[in-house]
Amino acid sequence: MIIIIMGVSGCGKSTIGKKLAEKLGYSFLEGDDIHPMENIAKMKQGIPLTDQDRLPWLKKISEKCAYENSIGNNLIVACSALKKQYRLILNNAQNYELVHLFGDLKTIKRRMEERNHFMPIKLIESQFDALEPPTIEENAIATEINLPVEVLVDKIALELTNRQPFSKRLKKSV
Repeated sequence: MIIIIMGVSGCGKSTIGKKLAEKLGYSFLEGDDIHPMENIAKMKQGIPLTDQDRLPWLKKISEKCAYENSIGNNLIVACSALKKQYRLILNNAQNYELVHLFGDLKTIKRRMEERNHFMPIKLIESQFDALEPPTIEENAIATEINLPVEVLVDKIALELTNRQPFSKRLKKSV
């Protein structure tokens, strides 16, 4: 099973994704590690990425997800996946659960000020502008980020175990 943890920068995708992967015994993939150097350079300069900038990055993540899924590996991926069209590209794996972490702009800005990341805080508004929250058809688990990390991880894990047929694949330790 592939689990995509999505949301704007600073919402906790990496933190929650790593903890959830540890809890479930899954592998973890940091989507930022796959960004082409050109994308990182653009963001460092305060230039928002375009759909064209994101396309090769999303395709690489999708290929990785499809491969891991094809060999039966379980993977959690931290990826902004801001637009529905991006999630359709990621859906190449055709076997994933989507978790949308969301919060208000003030909270996200505060979090971004407290961390060291290549994306400057001035770009966060462009991410909120681009964000298309998952639709009902996407059947995402949506959770606000105002809870402690461990509580969020437990909440997400519980929601995942209640889904069929996914719950049969999870370890009993959840």
